[in-house]
Amino acid sequence: MYLTRESEIAIGILTNFVHEAEEAHTTGKLAHRLGVTKDHAARVVAVLVKNGLLQSRRGRTGGVVLNVDPKSLSVGMILRATQPVLVRRPRTRNANPSGTTGIFHMLAEATSEYFIELADTCKIADVIPTKIGNAQCRSRRLVPPVPIPGRD
Repeated sequence: MYLTRESEIAIGILTNFVHEAEEAHTTGKLAHRLGVTKDHAARVVAVLVKNGLLQSRRGRTGGVVLNVDPKSLSVGMILRATQPVLVRRPRTRNANPSGTTGIFHMLAEATSEYFIELADTCKIADVIPTKIGNAQCRSRRLVPPVPIPGRD
């Protein structure tokens, strides 16, 4: 399991909208901010528009704007748009659960489901660079972090 460059760019693009949800951004401006080509940014923007995360506006003041509530935008939503294979149900129904292959597939399925569950708890607004130390991405299954003396 890995995150693609497309997912990385999509997360970068959408972080631009956390504090500027109503402001339209051009693909060129987003590409420049992320240090990617305009064509690559345009392909990712098209995926995000197709999946309803962004809305495209035409005209002189056009560009793309956020189409969802910025406080509800999660990493899981982005991964569903950019890497549908990651969240698709694995094909383990016909696998022999007692064999090595079956066990591996069951483990991969459980890990993938857990990863997406965790990604759903990570809101982009909580993990933007200015708030990275206060990230609220926590799994209900994980033990809370041990407090470090002297840090809040």
